[in-house]
Amino acid sequence: MNFVFAYPYSAMLYLLILLVSVLFSFIAQNSKHKIISNLFLFLLILILSSLAGLRDISVGKDTWAYIRAINSASNSYSGELFFTYFEFGFGVLIKILIAILREPHYVILFISLITNTLIIKTLWRYRQNYSFSFSVFLYYTLYYFETFNILRQYLALSIIFWGIKFLFEKKYIKFVIVTLVASSVHGAAIIAITFLPIHILVEKKMMLKHKILILFSIIGFLFFSNYIMDLIGLSSTIEKYQTFYIKGGAGKSLNFGLFFILRLLIIIFSFYVLKKNGFKNYKFSKFIILVNLLGTTATMSGYIIPYAGRVGTYAAFFEIILWSQLTQIKSKELKFLLKVFFITLSLYLLYSSLKGSTQGHMPYKVFF
Repeated sequence: MNFVFAYPYSAMLYLLILLVSVLFSFIAQNSKHKIISNLFLFLLILILSSLAGLRDISVGKDTWAYIRAINSASNSYSGELFFTYFEFGFGVLIKILIAILREPHYVILFISLITNTLIIKTLWRYRQNYSFSFSVFLYYTLYYFETFNILRQYLALSIIFWGIKFLFEKKYIKFVIVTLVASSVHGAAIIAITFLPIHILVEKKMMLKHKILILFSIIGFLFFSNYIMDLIGLSSTIEKYQTFYIKGGAGKSLNFGLFFILRLLIIIFSFYVLKKNGFKNYKFSKFIILVNLLGTTATMSGYIIPYAGRVGTYAAFFEIILWSQLTQIKSKELKFLLKVFFITLSLYLLYSSLKGSTQGHMPYKVFF
């Protein structure tokens, strides 16, 4: 069954939101007035958050589970406390929100607002290195619909994504604190600690043996992350599902082998561009590439070590920035070809996902 043809109005709605999101981000990016830019950024975040937050319980495979957990956090609820099965930080958050907002769908809306605000604001912060509107296009087509289901993990991811500013400011203690906060929402976020030695590797001039030691430390943490999380008591709170990169792409039709090879080729090409000084900011781009390489490595390790591939979601999310940067290289011909390639691939992946409704996004309904 092709859900796009079966529910054309839902497909048209998602396409309309994509067009409006890109348009608003383009206006914000090109406006010379800060007030106008902030206005369209606000509207962009509001639209993305409203679509995700006001969905019916039937939209998204895991929505019912979150509604059930949020309801159980209410003071007036008597029954099994489902919210206690999640990480402590997430449990406290939804208990506070349900006490204030009363309606569980509004709690999901608030969480969507936090997630999209942190992601969009971070993409906006580093826009001098790439096209902001193109990065929003990639976020929507590649990752946005994952926030409907993996609500908790993407809330944690957005916190980590926002927190990278502390790495670039060399405020490493603050980044560790941000990572711990994110880990209280989704335990697997602890593996974002590996971003810290990657940044040190990029920033510091050190001997080759020290660089090798750092690289092996990162790889070791990656492969044994599940054991480390078990040792510090986090693994028991991590849900038992395979993530986007273990599956090979959020229910999309490209299989693991093809998508993995494709990402690896893009990273190899990125290193070539970096060597030729083709990026605007060398250190920034090198960090983004190395984090993406970590995410790609996690894709393989996820098949060998249980849950190790979970780091792929946190690390490979930065490909939004990397791909956007690659469309800004100096060669006009290559720039055009890369834009066509990324747009075609992203739209194909979005269509493939909606066609099968593997994440339960079709048909779309609001809860009221």
